Amino acid sequence: MGRALELIHRADYLLNAYLPRFGESGQLNTYMFHVMLNDESELARNLIQPQQRTTVEHLKIFLDAALETGVSFVTAKEIAAGLPRDGRYAWLTFDDGYFNNTRALPVLEEYEIPVTLFVSSGNVLENKGYWNDILQRELTARGKSEAEIEKVGFAFHHLTHHEIEEKLTSAFGADALTPKSDLDRPLKPDELKDMAAHRFVEIGNHTRHHAVLKNYSNEEALAEIVGAGDDLENITGERPLSFSYPVGYFDELSIRQVKNAGIKVGVTVDRRRNSLPLSEDRMLTLGRHVIWARSSIREQIASSAGTWSIFRTLRRIMKKDHY
Repeated sequence: MGRALELIHRADYLLNAYLPRFGESGQLNTYMFHVMLNDESELARNLIQPQQRTTVEHLKIFLDAALETGVSFVTAKEIAAGLPRDGRYAWLTFDDGYFNNTRALPVLEEYEIPVTLFVSSGNVLENKGYWNDILQRELTARGKSEAEIEKVGFAFHHLTHHEIEEKLTSAFGADALTPKSDLDRPLKPDELKDMAAHRFVEIGNHTRHHAVLKNYSNEEALAEIVGAGDDLENITGERPLSFSYPVGYFDELSIRQVKNAGIKVGVTVDRRRNSLPLSEDRMLTLGRHVIWARSSIREQIASSAGTWSIFRTLRRIMKKDHY
């Protein structure tokens, strides 16, 4: 799958390099990172799920490539206020709230680029590790393959955080929930407060417990969203107006829940660009591109921003066949 995705990105890059752009309107492209490694050798410690394998150097490559396309980076506040319809914009985001995200600050200062950190407040307040990292660490130590770990992880997408914690503590002991280093731990409350005060950092809502909303009752889902908003406001002094759907899952009910919680801007992991202008409803389900270190980042940027996209076409066909 990784090789196929790399070839599709390459084809999209070539299409957009050599074919003209017809009728192109203003657009907003949103990009997602999770962890910020110093280098890929840190993955050998098996403390975190490899995910996108992005390093500080990859972030620099990403910013150079994006800026070369002529975009201006914006914040959730600017999106909520309404972006001019003829502009080209990018929104940089990190999900979860890892302490290792502080490594991005010198780069953001150098490039003068804003970022939105979507934080799961429960991990911060309770100093609990992220379940996907716990699975990676504990199952790797027990000799499980990446495919086996991934299979268990997908099954967890259908559980509540209470069910996940019960499974983790039952299998690995209560101590498994405790982070083991600065690499896998969440920000501490005072660190989050300092991050939020940084001139290039904005904080977003990622629920209290990285809750996949479909697994909860309406009241429970609202409590996860509103509760995280309360927590983050108490820590930072400002209530987030943006939201990242955990694991990217959303449906009509979860959109209403997010809207009822007072959120103005919501972001998914549907890999698509967002044409301008944005209605209030479209702002709640913005497309977002995941940046992968093992494919050419420049080609991923070209594919995301261009008029022509084999990836987007295949995605639409697959969704149509699925539903």
